Amino acid sequence: MEDIRIIFNEDNINVYNDGKYVGQIECSINPYHTEHYYLNLQLQYHDLEVSAVIFNQLRQKLDKPMQVMISSKDRGVVSFVKAAGFCCKRKCYEIEASEGDYIGKKIEEPLLSSTVGQVIYAKCCEIMLDRYILTHKGINPWTGSKENFFMMLPKDVFYEVENEKIRNIAFIEDNEIAYVYGVDREGFETFSQKLITILLKQYENIMFEADDCDEYAMGLKKLFVNQSEESFDTYIL
Repeated sequence: MEDIRIIFNEDNINVYNDGKYVGQIECSINPYHTEHYYLNLQLQYHDLEVSAVIFNQLRQKLDKPMQVMISSKDRGVVSFVKAAGFCCKRKCYEIEASEGDYIGKKIEEPLLSSTVGQVIYAKCCEIMLDRYILTHKGINPWTGSKENFFMMLPKDVFYEVENEKIRNIAFIEDNEIAYVYGVDREGFETFSQKLITILLKQYENIMFEADDCDEYAMGLKKLFVNQSEESFDTYIL
């Protein structure tokens, strides 16, 4: 039977198998998501037979769930963590698309916009924080402050209002759509098509990330073709 030993050195965990060095696992805590340990696996090989042993030893030392992000292309690493009981809780797709990839409608209508320091911008930030907390509570709950979150947001936002209520939101930084919010799918899709029409007039490409835990970001993704189905997946034990 193989003898697995793990040795803790500050933020690094060295892994040995029968006395031979296997590699290290970096372990950290995100100050905005403090309920999990974030692991970065830097192992020389991924033996499924010892995976459970390694992570069971880690569980005995660590007092919080463990989280690791892996490319869906790294099938060996995926199998390795799944063998220990990790479950995939989120897939994140990275989209970089041009006008030729866009299959939605071109809707040339202006959108309302606001920038940091304005009252409407602050209201959009509050709505976006609530949305972020909701979509991430089952994956990596937000534990930072309101101010921490607002500092992460781009300084410009497009939005729509109906009956004095903000219904759709997209925070924009140059050609990147960073954070989105909607009230219903149909209304958000129309808003998205207006937004994309505006951005493609200014930029050759637009970019955004789409987490499968966010129906509105995934709605954006569906408006584009010719995109890789590779994802960066969050696994949690």
